[in-house]
Amino acid sequence: MTFKNKAVGLIAAAMLFTGGAAVAAPVFGGITASAVTSSVRATKLAKPVLNTPTDMTKKTMTVSWSPVSGADGYYLYRYASNCKMWIRIADLKGNANTSYFNTDLCGSVDYRFKVKAYKGSSSKTFSDDSAVMYAASLPIQPLIMGASNKSYDSFTLHWAGTIADGYEVYYQKKGALSWTLAGTLSGRNNISCDITGLSGSTKYVVKVRSYRTGEDKVKRYSDYSSEYTVTTKEAPAADDFSYTPDTSAIARLNKASLNTSRGTYTYNFAQGSSASKSTVALTSAEKTLLKNFAASHFKSGWTAGQKADYMLQWLHFNVEYCDGADGRAPYSDLYKYPNELDAVLNGRIGQCVQYNGALVKMMAYLGFDVTEVRGQRGYEGVRVWDHTWGEVNINGSTYVMEAGNTTDDKLYSWGWYYWMYSCKSYSELYRDGYSNYIMYGKAVKS
Repeated sequence: MTFKNKAVGLIAAAMLFTGGAAVAAPVFGGITASAVTSSVRATKLAKPVLNTPTDMTKKTMTVSWSPVSGADGYYLYRYASNCKMWIRIADLKGNANTSYFNTDLCGSVDYRFKVKAYKGSSSKTFSDDSAVMYAASLPIQPLIMGASNKSYDSFTLHWAGTIADGYEVYYQKKGALSWTLAGTLSGRNNISCDITGLSGSTKYVVKVRSYRTGEDKVKRYSDYSSEYTVTTKEAPAADDFSYTPDTSAIARLNKASLNTSRGTYTYNFAQGSSASKSTVALTSAEKTLLKNFAASHFKSGWTAGQKADYMLQWLHFNVEYCDGADGRAPYSDLYKYPNELDAVLNGRIGQCVQYNGALVKMMAYLGFDVTEVRGQRGYEGVRVWDHTWGEVNINGSTYVMEAGNTTDDKLYSWGWYYWMYSCKSYSELYRDGYSNYIMYGKAVKS
């Protein structure tokens, strides 16, 4: 019989001898009976308490907890939102071995951790599981793909989307000490940003970071993307006029349904007895000229209506009427340019067929439903002359777009010879007894 069994037997005999009454605990070999009985009961380990994770990146995270008295080690478990099951990831031996560095995480993933302490080696007793700790790896940093719509005062930045709730875009002039927030964009697929209010011929540096709120309700940010440099275009020379928006015309033009993919306009030869119409497609050379003009003249935030109104006024005040009179360029100078549109926009010379033709082409480029009319101007049945102008169709109503020409108009600046009409109806322009628009031999009254 072992010593422990002997001790238990003697205790039982003593209780029988006294009739079960309480007696002082006997001592055997310096060990009290109460100590002997407590040694046969298992001591319950306290459950660990997890700390806030540290060293967080998109791939790593340190999880730690306070030591549990009497523990010989710990089991650590992890749950991932892209796996959806608990996995024991570590058996950490030693009472003080209370942290684990995760190195195999995935970016933008929610994680849960729990730990329990154990005592023993081959046969273990365990504490209860700790409370679950929620955490998340940092989002994946975006990859900048490039920039488009480059102008002298703006451009559009593009990047590849990641698993994120949104993005923050920053920019600075190259060499500057601080960054400016260009925009906060919500949604993982919202992957472009217009950066405006810039200076011409200037290098700008941009960077993007993603953000995501995890299961633990904490908003976390990725590392910044690699920096990307964009150089804005040269700012345009000052125009030879002070642009004053025609607000009523712009309001009308803004009601138009645009189709920027159309790339065509209608040509109407209206000098016969009936309409003779054809569809004309913008050439690639014309599209390039129009795109470059738009980039160097139109301001960020302008509507298509304001761009059309500006174009009309720019043509009126900047294009010289080329008739060879009074020292002006002769008509033959038009042939020095690759095409008539180039002569107007870059050479700044032309007559009605060129400058109003340029207006029609720009409006077609902007997506308007427009017509170039080759008709006449003058007094019905008395005296008429060839003239070309533009028409825009807005929800079934037709309006005149006439750039006119400041050189020619200076000769006739009185009355109705001042030809510059932005989105006016024929009924608004018709004046009995004055020069009018003539189509098919008749003055257009409505």
